[in-house]
Amino acid sequence: MKISAEALKEFKEIYKKCYHQDISDEKACCLATNLLNLYKVVYSAPEDADREQKVERRQWNKKFKS
Repeated sequence: MKISAEALKEFKEIYKKCYHQDISDEKACCLATNLLNLYKVVYSAPEDADREQKVERRQWNKKFKS
């Protein structure tokens, strides 16, 4: 995932405000990417689980209700 220069700058400002440290663009990009990936995993899990349950229910219904 590519992070825009503006988003990277904002991430670095937030990081400095929270941790009182300057970080390189490379480290900021790595940390920001990791954070985005974490959000993606956390917020996509319930939807994927629901989708899997629906598929399993359909398969069960076809097998036993037909």
